[in-house]
Amino acid sequence: MPTISAAVPTSLFVSVADPAISMLIGENAYVSIRYRRLGVLIELVSELSAHVGGRRWQEELDQQHTTDRDKALGIVCDLKYEAAKTLKIRDEPGYGSDPCDFQTTLERAFYREQTHAIASE
Repeated sequence: MPTISAAVPTSLFVSVADPAISMLIGENAYVSIRYRRLGVLIELVSELSAHVGGRRWQEELDQQHTTDRDKALGIVCDLKYEAAKTLKIRDEPGYGSDPCDFQTTLERAFYREQTHAIASE
């Protein structure tokens, strides 16, 4: 099994275990938001991905943790603001969010969790 060298930054590796729930899309780059539950802990990660010279480059921008759903919705709004700012600094014209804005996507994820919890009872 290959190992990751300490000299290679881990931000270059894509986490396939936690797919992006929403993206803010630019012309040649996008910022994705990843969400996962770690018990009662809510983890939110924003990542910048760009296509440079025919290769995909990825960097983690921010990672936040909370146990409160309302606080998570506030955090995700802050992450979207930072994502838009990052794309603007990179001179990337914005095309919008896919499938929808970060907060709405997170609200939908919370709703699905609640629905699954009720259905499993």
